[in-house]
Amino acid sequence: MHRDPLVVKVLPSDAEHKTEMGLVKLRVQSAEDVDALAQQFRQRMGKPQAGILVQEMVGDGVEVVLSCLRNADFGPVVSIGMGGVAIELFRDVTYLALPVSEEQVVAALRKLKLWTLLEGFRGKPAADVEALARAAVRFGDLFVASTEVQEFEINPVIVKKKGEGLAAVDALVTACRQDTLA
Repeated sequence: MHRDPLVVKVLPSDAEHKTEMGLVKLRVQSAEDVDALAQQFRQRMGKPQAGILVQEMVGDGVEVVLSCLRNADFGPVVSIGMGGVAIELFRDVTYLALPVSEEQVVAALRKLKLWTLLEGFRGKPAADVEALARAAVRFGDLFVASTEVQEFEINPVIVKKKGEGLAAVDALVTACRQDTLA
């Protein structure tokens, strides 16, 4: 019986920058490999109880970061841009004050280099920009309503080809400090 490949990684609460630390393994095929990797990751970190996440490997698409944060000057904002490891390399990100509309999201995306990838670069199919815009709006609305959250980042979001939606691959949530809650 054929099984889809898995991804094995340490939970964000135990290591924020998992890729750089060698704490993510793609295309894992067996339960034995999952167990061996979990032991290896925990040993590498010196945390025998570190949480390990095993998830289905998401197929092809454009990696995007979708993040919300409470900015002291501008209030709640959403940022969208190149995701995965490219976020720190290219810093191709746009910021929008919340709440935001789908039209505002698409207009902001069009100004990024990311837009070329979303349109379908070098023979790749066009990505589901409509699903990304809807997700950004809903994500922003949820963030505004969740006043106990300081920052919420999903990175990467895999934007699949047009009509196929997207998949959130990894997320990190930071709660507000108790003394800052109103």
